[in-house]
Amino acid sequence: PAVPAPNWQLSRDDAGIAWLVIDCAGASANTLSRRTLGELDALLATLAADPPAGLVIASGKPGSFIVGADINEFPALDSAATAASLTAMGQAIIGRIGALPAPS
Repeated sequence: PAVPAPNWQLSRDDAGIAWLVIDCAGASANTLSRRTLGELDALLATLAADPPAGLVIASGKPGSFIVGADINEFPALDSAATAASLTAMGQAIIGRIGALPAPS
């Protein structure tokens, strides 16, 4: 079953390479928001269950890849612990890319 991920498009080519394209809907730049990270986490779980021959992560936005964290979420960070938790979540998700049994 397809993972709902409106900010990402996942496809595989004939060589078994997975193409994961970030294109944050309605935004001029791609950011790593809680939602985008959650979608990426779910997609990585799908890829781990059915590993590709390789993984390419690309941007659907011309001229940039990902500009960083979504600063619009910063006001909701009410404590250092909340910020640390969000940072740890992002680092763990990015670590899952390196843990895939395929070059990326």
